[in-house]
Amino acid sequence: MKKKLTIISLITLALSITGCSVAFADSAEPSAFCPHKNDIQKNPVKGNWIAHTKAGDWKSYDMSFATNLTQFVGAQWSGANVGQLTCVYHSEQQFKMQGKPAVQPTLPVLLIFHTLTFQPAKGKWKHAARGIYNCYSTKQSDCPFKMNIKSSVGNVYQEAAALKYDNTDKADPLQQPPSY
Repeated sequence: MKKKLTIISLITLALSITGCSVAFADSAEPSAFCPHKNDIQKNPVKGNWIAHTKAGDWKSYDMSFATNLTQFVGAQWSGANVGQLTCVYHSEQQFKMQGKPAVQPTLPVLLIFHTLTFQPAKGKWKHAARGIYNCYSTKQSDCPFKMNIKSSVGNVYQEAAALKYDNTDKADPLQQPPSY
């Protein structure tokens, strides 16, 4: 088992030194996009915004006075090869003032994706600072990203059984589990 871990560690180190992180992005999931404003709902209890898409779950962490999202205005990615994606939406608050309907702009709504994504390379993404990429566009399709998701292989119980003690490690008595 120790030999296997050493080999895996050496391969990972060699790949990171040679800059093969770009190769991982090619094998990533297909392009995904920020959710459409119509797919985003406000949680009436917490006052934040959420969206459930095929790509995954999105959530804003701050309470918002906004009652409507008016437009997608871009996205920001932060990380190093793999990172966090945030989608930005303009918003407004509708209310009544002295019995008359009124509308005022509110702070932007920031939706954060709950899955790590690869550094964006296609679309209108521009390098802004170390580890920061911005995409300024009113179209979600201009800001594609790839998710860092390992596809489900099979039965969880079979995967757990495969991780159990390996009989080939009996040659080294120090690697055997203690018997009580």
